[in-house]
Amino acid sequence: MIRYLTAVLVTSALLLGTACQSSAPVTPAKAIPEELPQPLPQPPIESAARPVERFDGETWVLETTQRKQCENDLRVYCKGEIRVDGVLEAFDRPAGSPYPNGVTIRLVSETRIVVSGRVVAGNGGDAHAGPATIQNCLWLGGKGGDVILEAPEIEMTGTLAAGHAGRSGANAAGPAGGDVILRGRLLPDRGTGGMTGGTGGGFLGTSFSGVPLDGRGGSGGSVRLEAWSSATPRY
Repeated sequence: MIRYLTAVLVTSALLLGTACQSSAPVTPAKAIPEELPQPLPQPPIESAARPVERFDGETWVLETTQRKQCENDLRVYCKGEIRVDGVLEAFDRPAGSPYPNGVTIRLVSETRIVVSGRVVAGNGGDAHAGPATIQNCLWLGGKGGDVILEAPEIEMTGTLAAGHAGRSGANAAGPAGGDVILRGRLLPDRGTGGMTGGTGGGFLGTSFSGVPLDGRGGSGGSVRLEAWSSATPRY
């Protein structure tokens, strides 16, 4: 009889344990999330080795029939007059350029600058040439190039145009348009007529989630009239 009761108790305990085990909730294994690909480091926006075309002399003249095109930044410094009657313009930066900021044109004279023609800076390059990806979504496009004239007297009856900005990656900030800056006494005193700053830049593609988002469009460039100073650094 004792053996029979013992067997019954053991069997009941086993059945109870089985029932408890089968009624316990089953927790599924957690799926390991895939790691998002990380944005690649921003390529260098500028470099100490950025090419610059320089001219130092007594005078510098671009005749009415002449057109000079600049692939790199242009710096002209003269003790005498600088005259632009023709067209002085810069090439635009290609997408993905190691120097994405637009080509800047700077003319400096110790006496006088005369512009009856056109001076046009270069547009900035887009941050990348290929499709928008999470790897390049934080890269910055190039700022528009500047037009800078510096002389005690500046006679401006022509056109001065700064460069437009390129486009940044989808999650980055848009680059700014270029500026037109005149340092000196403007003749005739007609305000900023014939001068335009560059437009700000936008974005390449749609923003990606899981990556910091800036989302600010680039500001437009300005036209500024400033005082001449012989102490201003020339290069």
